[in-house]
Amino acid sequence: MKFYGAVNVESGGEFNTTPETLSISSNTLTVDCSGANIFVVNQNANINTLTISNQADGQHIKILLKQISSGYTITWPGNFYFIGNSALDAVSGQINELDATYISALSLWIAQLETNNSGGVSFPIEYQTATSGQTVFNTSIVSTVADSGNDTFLQVFVNGVYQKQGSSFTVTGANQVTFTYGVSLNSDVIFIQLP
Repeated sequence: MKFYGAVNVESGGEFNTTPETLSISSNTLTVDCSGANIFVVNQNANINTLTISNQADGQHIKILLKQISSGYTITWPGNFYFIGNSALDAVSGQINELDATYISALSLWIAQLETNNSGGVSFPIEYQTATSGQTVFNTSIVSTVADSGNDTFLQVFVNGVYQKQGSSFTVTGANQVTFTYGVSLNSDVIFIQLP
């Protein structure tokens, strides 16, 4: 298994690559696959050109596109083959997750886009920005989950990296999540309640 960019190994043996935050410039998004596998984009404009470079055969990437306000779109490159939906959920605050694997023999990216429109299911999502070394987060998502006794259906991401419940954080109250480490200043923390 190959990893691109900084790799973190959790105590449970799980691997996470450090996500790279990208910006849109003149309606163009440029992704350099030699530096990371996970990319985070605050989508504040239409993406008319998506340029992906330095991909390795079989490399898997994830691009998280957060809609800053409603209505932003993307034009996919011609060498993207989508399994299912390829239209962004353009509602303000929503995250569109692109998972894609490059197959050099076909010169294609095999891609799947997860949005709130993919299966007609809407997940409650809450976004927070961490203060320096913050460990305790209060969130209404946890209140709903904890009250129903389903705290295993809570997913948490920090800068696009999945956090494992138990080793990275615990639910410490009806409205509270406590991390086992201090989250870095200005990190994007996302709480998602699954059905």
